[in-house]
Amino acid sequence: MQDMTGKYYLIDDKEYNTTESKNIEDKKASAVYEVIRIIDGIPLFFEDHYERLVKSLEMMGSSLRISKSILKDRIQKLISLDEEKFCNIKITVYLEQEKLTTYMYISKSYYPSESEVKNGVKVDLFNIERPDPNIKKLNLNYRQQLDNFIRQNKLFEALLVNRRNEITEGSKSNVFFVKGREVYTAPDKDVLMGVTRKYILDACSGLNLVIRKIPVSVDMLLSMDGLFLSGTSIKVLPVSQVGNMVFSPADSPVINEIRKKFDAVIEENLASYRS
Repeated sequence: MQDMTGKYYLIDDKEYNTTESKNIEDKKASAVYEVIRIIDGIPLFFEDHYERLVKSLEMMGSSLRISKSILKDRIQKLISLDEEKFCNIKITVYLEQEKLTTYMYISKSYYPSESEVKNGVKVDLFNIERPDPNIKKLNLNYRQQLDNFIRQNKLFEALLVNRRNEITEGSKSNVFFVKGREVYTAPDKDVLMGVTRKYILDACSGLNLVIRKIPVSVDMLLSMDGLFLSGTSIKVLPVSQVGNMVFSPADSPVINEIRKKFDAVIEENLASYRS
């Protein structure tokens, strides 16, 4: 739990102080996880995160044995213990034979600066294919390769390129490409269908943008007006550079439209949770 930042964590329904932390990621068990953004004490898009956790476990031949209400109560318990109303909470379910153990804690998060949102961030291409792209599954070796690449090249993110020279997604994000009033993103089968991605596609539809879920090759990059990343913490984040290729977020007002529409979707979800 190297990314844990809070004072407490939960193992199933029992609380522990982080001074009692154990390196649970050394466990010889498969695991699936979700990261939920907490805004003013409210878990954003909670229902969607819960359903994806259920689906990930089903795809691994198991099932989630915690109801929505219990998981929601545990999130509120952790928020209360840590006295944190604005944070990210990581929920990891470990599968060891027939036993399921759920860990929950406040995880490290990075929220982009105003400058990054306005001017974009630097990324580069990395040739790798994530196994089981539709399952949000812990894979520490995969993560370490990408973290090393990002750190050594001083990048914000790495874009994954498959054996067909197609850009599928970011290492910790989804990626969208904009050309005129068209938005391109990889087919669902090739990516982790992020919760944020789902609502960004809804936002694009609400703006009457044409959505094209097709493979985007590296060669197609230069024909695009721009591109952006999406994720739990970063929301809609423009890209200013892919390797040596430079993009100007200011030249793609569509990205700004999508960001504003997605922010409105967030407010609607929070209001719905409160009611």
